[in-house]
Amino acid sequence: VQTLKSNQKTSQTSIEIQSARELIGLGLLKEAERMISLQLKKTPRDAQWRYLNAVVLAEFAIINQNNDSQNLPSSKSQIDKAIESFERLTEEFPELSEPYNNLSVLYLMRGQPNRARDALEKAIINNPNYELAYENLGDLYTLLAKVTYKKGLAKLPKSLRLDKKFNHLSKMPFISKPNIIIK
Repeated sequence: VQTLKSNQKTSQTSIEIQSARELIGLGLLKEAERMISLQLKKTPRDAQWRYLNAVVLAEFAIINQNNDSQNLPSSKSQIDKAIESFERLTEEFPELSEPYNNLSVLYLMRGQPNRARDALEKAIINNPNYELAYENLGDLYTLLAKVTYKKGLAKLPKSLRLDKKFNHLSKMPFISKPNIIIK
């Protein structure tokens, strides 16, 4: 993450970044988008502002996909933009973990669980103490196991072993609604 020269400037930037995060957290995405856009005009290479911009793109994509199933091309385009933004961040700042975590959510929305897994593994490699990445990876494996058991039951409907495992996983919480992390 880019360091700033003066403590006063660092403090002001931190306050502005926190404000943008709060706007995103409150769902005030248009306001956050305006604030982020202004900051990116001043410092276009700043990793934190670029990250928050990608978060806003992802949040808009998720909202559009959840609320507007009629308008799938627009949703797909928004997901593509968000993925492109996070991928650029991982290329330019490969040491950051959060963009990989968020990429995994978007890849999963696209129906690409292997890419989602790879992104989470990179997040964990970058930060071995990244609890959310471990949780998301476990959730992904749980989801994949449930899908596998369901396929098996479609072929072998009398299998008690597959049925018990499928029912057990059906009662467990797993990735049901993707969440992009803001921090």
